[in-house]
Amino acid sequence: MTAAAVGRDPDARAELEEERDFLLRSLDDLEAERAAGELAEGDYRNLKDGYTARAAEVLRALDEDRAVGERAAAEAPTRRRWTRPVAVLVVVGLAVGAGLAVAATAGSRRPGETATGGDGPTAATSRLAQAASVARQDPRRALELYDAVLEDDPRNVEAWAERALLLASLSVGIDRPGLLDEARRSVDRALEIDPGQPRSRFYLGLIELFGGDRPAAQAAFEQALADDPPPPLRQAIEERLAELRSPPASTP
Repeated sequence: MTAAAVGRDPDARAELEEERDFLLRSLDDLEAERAAGELAEGDYRNLKDGYTARAAEVLRALDEDRAVGERAAAEAPTRRRWTRPVAVLVVVGLAVGAGLAVAATAGSRRPGETATGGDGPTAATSRLAQAASVARQDPRRALELYDAVLEDDPRNVEAWAERALLLASLSVGIDRPGLLDEARRSVDRALEIDPGQPRSRFYLGLIELFGGDRPAAQAAFEQALADDPPPPLRQAIEERLAELRSPPASTP
């Protein structure tokens, strides 16, 4: 179902919202099952890719439908127009971006990451998974978990990147520039450790959008795309770039 299909129809929108909630719960359940060793790696990745792609479609449709109503109210400067789409994408990131981080941490080592010991996950992997599962409901606890990972391993790329995304999401709709500054410092640290990480570069682009710097955001997204991201992340990057390359909507 697309935004056009929703068309401000309350029933259609309610159906999409119900599907959204199901998909986000399913992504959380996947992380828990994988962390508990109840799901094979191949099944985990296949299910996650499918849920991720559909969740992105549903959230985009809901966001576009919401934008129809907001345009009627009109009075929206450039930064306000970008707040809603980016906020929705941050929600997607909290649901699936951290999950991708956990998968990468458990499956391979990148600069600054800790190797898994034995057959079970490391403490860092467990904390990253827990932070991903609680970030939407309890962001303070998620930040504590990311900080705990970084206290043990100051070069953990995943913790720095996901911490940046969470801080950026918390800045949505409130006048707290310090949150965005801290998010930028966190993602800069992730990129300092691993400059070729497309997810960290994508998060930098989101942060630049929050700050109102469209050229910097576009440059970050283009670099993220050049760094060969996995399919779900590539789709999100391409969508942001398409919007940035389109002429800004005129304000009535």
